[in-house]
Order: sequence, then C-alpha cells, then structure tokens
Amino acid sequence: MTLSAPSVAHDAKTGARRAAHSPWIDRMARFGLAARGLVYVVIAWIAAQIAFGGSGQQADRQGAIHTLTSNGVGKVLVALAGVGFAGYALWRLTQAIWGHASDDGAKKWGKRGFSLFRAGLYGWFAVNTFLILAGASSGGGSDKSSRTWSSRLMGQPMGRWLVVAVGIGFIIAGAVLAWRGVTTKFDKHLKVGEMSAGMERAVKTVGLFGNVARGVIFGIVGVFFIVAAATFEPHKARGLDGSLRALADGGWGQVLLVAVAAGLAAFGLYSFAEARYRRTDS
Repeated sequence: MTLSAPSVAHDAKTGARRAAHSPWIDRMARFGLAARGLVYVVIAWIAAQIAFGGSGQQADRQGAIHTLTSNGVGKVLVALAGVGFAGYALWRLTQAIWGHASDDGAKKWGKRGFSLFRAGLYGWFAVNTFLILAGASSGGGSDKSSRTWSSRLMGQPMGRWLVVAVGIGFIIAGAVLAWRGVTTKFDKHLKVGEMSAGMERAVKTVGLFGNVARGVIFGIVGVFFIVAAATFEPHKARGLDGSLRALADGGWGQVLLVAVAAGLAAFGLYSFAEARYRRTDS
C-alpha cells in the first residue's frame, strides 16, 4: 500500500514529537538542571569569599567553571556540566519546536520563542564550558560581556536607548523572578505529588529564596545598564560579578552580599531539586 504525502508527513511529525518526549530527553534535561545547580552553588561560594575578604575568581558562570578546573575531580565535574548544558539546550530546543501545545496563539509562540532563546543560551554555555576546559577561553566573564555589548549597542543609531531597553528588560525579568519566588509559582512545573510534606516545604523554601536572590541581581544588572546609557560610559555596565561586588561596596555591604550569596546557593539547591522533580513536558 502506497502512503500519501500528508500521511508520511503526519507520521514523521508524530515520530518527532514522540522523540522529543523520550526518556533520553527527560534524562538530559535533568542532567542540565543538575549542572545549573552545581554552577550556582560555586558562584555562591565565590560571592561569600568576596564578602569575607575577597576572591581571585569572578562570581559568575565562567568564574565558577575556572574554580572547578583547579583540580582533577573538578575538571571531571566541568566536563559533566558541559554535557549537562548541552542536554538542557536540547530539551529547550524540543520545547521550542513541539512544546506548549496546550497553549494557543501568541502565548504558545511566545513560550516557544523563549524556549528557543534558552536553547541557544545554554548551547553557548556548553561550548564555552568545553573551551574553558580545553584552555582555549580567556574567561572574560559577565562584566566584560556587559561592557562589550553596551559599547556595541551605543555605537548604533538610538544606541543609548537600546541599552536603556536592555536595562529595563533585566529589571522586569528580575521583578518576574522575585514575584515567581514569593508566590511559589514555580511549583506548577514540579511533581509535587511525588514529594513528602517535608521535601515539599524544603523545595518551596529554597525556590523562594533562590528566585528572589536572582531577581535582585537581575535588577541590579539592569540598573547598571541604564547608568551606562545615561552617562554614555559603556564601562559602567556590569554583569553578575560586578553587581555582586557593588553590593559589597555599599552600606551593610557584607551583610547584603552574604544574604544574596545564600540566596544563590538556595537556587543551586532548588536546581538540584528540579533535576529530580521537574516535569520536563512543561
């Protein structure tokens, strides 16, 4: 029996969707969430060191990777993290193509677009992690990236307003993260029914503090972008490391930085919990 072209296309689409929801994609997603957790815990450790006298490493993803590569066991963890980031990117890519089917119209395409963005971001994280492991990356870090992009944008027509828009975007993202944490809306993506009562309380607690801490940092990054645009000085833009150090420089700096470091560690623990309880179909 000869199959028609629509039938073949339908079978291919169904097969692709089945592959996207395969156990392997689920495992890769969980591996990626665990890798994210590891990096955030190390960032929190570096931030705490800054609060109590300083650290030679940057308190951001690249700084965390460089810290881990200081010994043999750490290099193995970095290699696993690189694989995890690649797995996370693959998971988000399948969501961008086939995910969010229960949503309609603009909402569905907005979520797919955001999944595509995260797939690209974590794909770059994977590549950059292996470059650092191979000694082929200088590890400029989040501050250098922020200054570079601010400078490039300001060189464009309406460039200062583009930088302001980036800053506002970070502030809005920070507010959303903080609100998501305070309201514990993140639990809709978790298999809460598989948790004990104590585990559920613990996961919600670290999720709350972790998301609020990330929200605060996103907001500070956004403010620095706006300051850079207002003064037309791209070097004033800062990433995660610079924003954390800015906290340490202000009044009650040590206390604030320790609190945010604890929040970032909490997000790392939440990421480990997600690796176990995340619903990867959402």
